[in-house]
Amino acid sequence: MLGKPYRVGVVGVFVDKNGHVLVAERSDAANSWQLPQGGVEDNEDYEAALKREMMEELGIQRLKILKKSSNPIHYDFPESLNAPLAKKYRGQAMTWFLVELIDSDAPDLSLATDDEFVNFKWVEPKTAIELITPWKTESYRAGFNALGLGF
Repeated sequence: MLGKPYRVGVVGVFVDKNGHVLVAERSDAANSWQLPQGGVEDNEDYEAALKREMMEELGIQRLKILKKSSNPIHYDFPESLNAPLAKKYRGQAMTWFLVELIDSDAPDLSLATDDEFVNFKWVEPKTAIELITPWKTESYRAGFNALGLGF
């Protein structure tokens, strides 16, 4: 694990007028929730990666960036994780973005170009941390704190 690099990526933290954040349920594991996230491709800036990933995963066409974490937040994959990314990378180094939907835009999974998620809901940041896989907990706390959503 230690010899592998971190995958560079982005996390989109959508916040609504009530301070709730958007979490999405993964298609590959029932009742497995996370914030939308994804990798940064070669020669792609972070903002472009964020917009591309949010379209691919949630069908979100328009968003407004409110804040960006000043440093990436890392997490390691557990050794037991048997996923293609875990074979190539030690974990992920994620730049977190606080974003909001523009006007009446909403996630529309029928517009998503991949099938990573099957459902989404708006929850309090504390609930988001309770819903996610335990090995991401500390990175979520750090990400929420970096964006001023600590609790």
